Amino acid sequence: MAGLLGSLDGPVSHLEEDEDEFLFSEYSIDDTLDSLTRLERYHGSDFSLQRMVLVRDITDTAKEAGHEATIKRLLPLLPAFVNDSEPVVRQALAEQMHALAEFMVNTGTPAQREEGYNEVLNSFLPFTIELLSDKNTDVGGAAIQALLKVCNLVRPEHFEAHVISLIQQLAHDKRAEDYRAVGAQLCDELAPLLGKELCLAKIVPEFQTLAEDSGFAVRKTIAAHLGKLSETIGENETVDKLFPIYQKLSVDMIWGVRKACAESVPAISRCVTPEIRAGKLSEIFLEYLVDISRWVRVSAVTNLGQYLHTFGGPEECPSNLVEVFANMAESTNDQDSDYPELCAYSFPAVALTVGPDRWCELEEAFLKLMEQTEWKVRRTLSCSLHETAKIVGRQVTEKTLSQAFDLFLRDLDEVKVGCLQHVAEFLEVMGPEKREQYIPQMCAMTDTSDSWRLRMLIGSTLGDLAHLLKVEFCKAELVPLAIKMMGDSVSEVRMAMYVSVAKILKRLREGADNCYSELLESVLSCASASSFQRRQMLPHIAQELVLVGEDDFFLEHFFEPMKRLSGDRVANVRIVVARCLTEIVEFSESLKKNPQVDALVQQLQDDSDRDVAHFAGSELIYDTRDQERLENEEMREMDNAEVRETLNMNAEPEQPKDTEMSDATEQQQEQEQQQSPVDQDTEMIPLDETPELGSPEVEESAPQETSEPQEAEAKDEGITSEEKDEGDAVA
Repeated sequence: MAGLLGSLDGPVSHLEEDEDEFLFSEYSIDDTLDSLTRLERYHGSDFSLQRMVLVRDITDTAKEAGHEATIKRLLPLLPAFVNDSEPVVRQALAEQMHALAEFMVNTGTPAQREEGYNEVLNSFLPFTIELLSDKNTDVGGAAIQALLKVCNLVRPEHFEAHVISLIQQLAHDKRAEDYRAVGAQLCDELAPLLGKELCLAKIVPEFQTLAEDSGFAVRKTIAAHLGKLSETIGENETVDKLFPIYQKLSVDMIWGVRKACAESVPAISRCVTPEIRAGKLSEIFLEYLVDISRWVRVSAVTNLGQYLHTFGGPEECPSNLVEVFANMAESTNDQDSDYPELCAYSFPAVALTVGPDRWCELEEAFLKLMEQTEWKVRRTLSCSLHETAKIVGRQVTEKTLSQAFDLFLRDLDEVKVGCLQHVAEFLEVMGPEKREQYIPQMCAMTDTSDSWRLRMLIGSTLGDLAHLLKVEFCKAELVPLAIKMMGDSVSEVRMAMYVSVAKILKRLREGADNCYSELLESVLSCASASSFQRRQMLPHIAQELVLVGEDDFFLEHFFEPMKRLSGDRVANVRIVVARCLTEIVEFSESLKKNPQVDALVQQLQDDSDRDVAHFAGSELIYDTRDQERLENEEMREMDNAEVRETLNMNAEPEQPKDTEMSDATEQQQEQEQQQSPVDQDTEMIPLDETPELGSPEVEESAPQETSEPQEAEAKDEGITSEEKDEGDAVA
C-alpha cells in the first residue's frame, strides 16, 4: 500500500501544479499594458475580482488616459459594469461615479469640459439612476450618495430637464414598488439642491401622489423622508401641503408606516407652526404611545426627548408629554428596559426646554436615574451633569445635583470619568464653600484607584480647579497632590501635569509670596534631578507658563535653569529645551525680542547634535548633516555590495553549506558595523560626538519605576512614547 501511495504522489502533485499554473495564467493581468488598454482587455473577465479592481481604479485610469481617450474608449465600457452580475462590481462603480464625473467636467480645454458635462447629463445621471434601483442594498446606498454628489455638478438650468425628469420616471415606474420608493427618497434628499420653487412646482405634487401609492414600502418611504423637503419649502407651505400627508400616514393600516411617522416627529415638529406643534402633532404623538404595535410605541418613546426639544420655550411644552418623559426614568422588568438610558441621554435637552422654573416636573425622574442599577444609565447621566447644572442654576445644583455628583465619585471608574472630565464646569456653578467639600475626595482617588488613566484625568483638571478655589485652600490641597503626581510612575500622568502646574503657579502668585514657593522649588529641582526624564519636565512647564501669560515669572525663575539644561549631557534633554524654547519665542513677542533668550536660541542652533540644532530652528545645519548621513549610508551600502560580490565569486555552487556560512558571516559583519560605540551602561555622552539617530541614552542611577497593574501599555520602559519622539531623529 505504501508503495502504491508513493507511486501516486508524483502524478497527483503534477496535476495540482498544472491546475495552479492554469489558474495563474487564466486570471493574471498583463502589467506591461497601460491602464486603459488593460481595462479594455479585461473588463469582460470571468474573474469578478479582476473586474472589481479595474472599476476601483477607473478614475485613475481616466486621469492617466486623458480626456479625449476617456470619452472615446473608457465611457463605452461603463454599461457593462452597470449591468455586471456581481454586486461588488456595481457598488464599486457607484462609488467611483462622482470622482469620474468630476474629472470629466473640471479638466481639459473649455470645449472638452463642455463635452464632459454633456456626458454627465446624458450618461452618468442615467447610469446612477439605474444603480439606485438595484436589488442589493449596498449598491443602492452607494448610488444614492453618488447621485447627490453628481447632481452638485449639474447647472440649475438643467435641473428640471435632467434631474427632476429622472426622478419622475422612477416615481411613476410600475414595474416594482422599489423604484417608486427610491423616487420618493430622492424627492426629499435633493430638495435642498433644487430649491423652494422647483420643490413646490414639481416635487410636492409627486409626494402627494406617492403618499396614495398601493405599495406600503412607498408610503413608508414618504413618511420617513419629510424633513429636508419641509425645511426647503418653509413653515407655512409645510402646514398647508405636507402636514395633511403626514396626518393621513400616521393612521395607516401598516404598522411599519406608522413607525416611520413616529420616527419623523422631530423633523416635522421643527418645520410647523407652534400651534400645530403643541396641538395636532402632540395629539398624534400621544396616539403613537398607545398604538397596538409595540414597535410604534418604542419608536415614539425613543424620539420623545428630541420632540420636546423642538418646543420654543417652557410655556409651549405640554405637561402631559413632560410627564411621559419623566416616567421613562422608572426601571421596568419588561422588554422596554432601555427607556431609562434613553431618558438619561435626552435629559439635559428636555431640562433646557422646560427651564429651571419647571424643574419640579423632572426632579423625581433625575433621582430615579441617579439610583439606577444599570451602570450605563448612571454613566450617561454623569457625562451630562455639568450641562444640567448650568441649566438649573446654583440652588438646584447644590440641593439635588450635588447628591448625584457625590454618589458618582464613589461609583465605578466608568461612571467617575463622566464627572471628572467636566468637574471644573460643574463646581463653577456651586458656591465657594460647597466646591471645597469635594476636593479632598478627589485627591484621595489618586491613592485608592489603580487606574493610571483616572490619575491622568484628575491631574489634567487641577489647573482649572485652582482658579475656582481660594489661594490658601489651593496651597493646602492642590500643591501636595501636584508635587506627588509630578513624580508618578506613568509618563502620561506626569505629562498631564505640565499645564496644571503652570496654572496652579499662576493662581498662587495672586496670594502671598510664600504661597507658590513650595511648588516652585519642586519644579526647579527637576533641573538637577538624576533622571533625565525628570529633567525634561522643567522646559515643558516653563513653556506652559509662558502660554498662560507669565513671561516675567519665566524670566525670573525658569530661564537660568533652562540655560543650564541647554548644556545637558543627554541630547534628549537638550532637544526638549530647544523645542520648548522655540515654541516660547513664537508665542511671546516680548521674549522673542529679549537678547538673553535670543542668545540661548543661537547657542542651541549651534549645538553639536544635529537634532538639537534642528528643533532650535537651524534647518540649514540639519539638512547639511542629514545629507552627509545619507551619503555615508550610501557608501556603506556600496561597500557591503562589493563584499557580497566577492563572496559570491568565491563561493562554490555545489556546496550550499559554504554559501550559508558566507551569509552568516556577512550578517555578523553588518551587526558589528551597526553596533553602537557608546557604552550602554553609562549616560556620559561626549558633546563633540553626535550619537546615532534613535540611540538610547541611559541615565546613571535612574530610579526603578513601579509598574501599573493591568496597564502595561503605559508603563515607563526607558524612554516613554513622547520622550522617545522627542529624542528620536526625524526620518
